[in-house]
Amino acid sequence: MRIMIAVLLAAATPAAGHITAVPASGAAGSYLGFAVRVGHGCGGAATTSVRVELPAGIASVRPQPKPGWTLQIERAALSAPVMVEGKPVSDRVAAIIWSGNLPADQFDDFGLLIRMPDAGMIRLPVEQRCGTTVQRWDDSDDRHPAAMLEVTPAMMTHNH
Repeated sequence: MRIMIAVLLAAATPAAGHITAVPASGAAGSYLGFAVRVGHGCGGAATTSVRVELPAGIASVRPQPKPGWTLQIERAALSAPVMVEGKPVSDRVAAIIWSGNLPADQFDDFGLLIRMPDAGMIRLPVEQRCGTTVQRWDDSDDRHPAAMLEVTPAMMTHNH
């Protein structure tokens, strides 16, 4: 029994080291509240900032503030205005940055609310800073995958 538990814990350890999206899926066209989960610091150093990059296909994004952390929103100009929540918008949220202190031996969630696009996978590259150390979670190698969100088909509603 002890061996079985040890094997299960060892198998779970690599996934805990990654930056992940929780939950990892949402319905097309819906508003999804999710978090980018930071599982640990960089070696023994505390995480001091988390920067989440958002692809151009995400039109509506709202970050969740965190007590004790500062929040910064980076914007990028759109080539043409688009309608978002009934209003014309000429720029988009390109990245969200939270700056603070998360001890290396703790984890935390960094919340976002987004309007899900029509289909596909959403790749969310994350830059984790631990003082002067920068760790990119961007698929640059197998050990540092980007956080991913799966867009599932829109839910059908039935009126009775």
